[in-house]
Amino acid sequence: MPHPAVPPFSAAAVTLFLALAACGPMQPFGPAAPPPPPMPVAPPQTVGPRDTAFITDASSELIATAELSRVASTHARTARLRELAQRITSASDATNAKLRALAAVKDVAPPTELGQDDLLAQQMVASAKPGEFDRAFLDAVGPHQERLVSLFSAASQSADPDIKALAAGALPGLKTDLDALARAAK
Repeated sequence: MPHPAVPPFSAAAVTLFLALAACGPMQPFGPAAPPPPPMPVAPPQTVGPRDTAFITDASSELIATAELSRVASTHARTARLRELAQRITSASDATNAKLRALAAVKDVAPPTELGQDDLLAQQMVASAKPGEFDRAFLDAVGPHQERLVSLFSAASQSADPDIKALAAGALPGLKTDLDALARAAK
């Protein structure tokens, strides 16, 4: 079957077609609206020295408690102490995540890793003999948990509503864990 003949195009017609195509699509509704202005970025909130100290000190204690408990969750001799250590690890990590999120809003830079003393304590606990491990863990983690209860108790009275709410929300669990550690130490 023969192809239908294609009408010849003049050079002027091709030039006109290309010129119109270069103009872009037609805008049937008028020109595009200007882009919206950028969203304002809220300046970071700042807190006073007490709340700053709470954030940094509590984060440091939570890191130490979590790391010591992480070791105990696999090395403790009794299943009960391993379960307690796992619960403390999870709770400490979760509380520290909330604290770090709040710190970012409040323009505070909390620590992100163990301090030198806490690192040495963790190494000593990890290297304790099997028969002495549970006692070494309890002796190392107990003071951290006591400081956490003290820090969060004081922060639950903060004038900053965000810090006050975070501290008041975490305090019951911290006290429960401290009581459980005390029972395990007996």
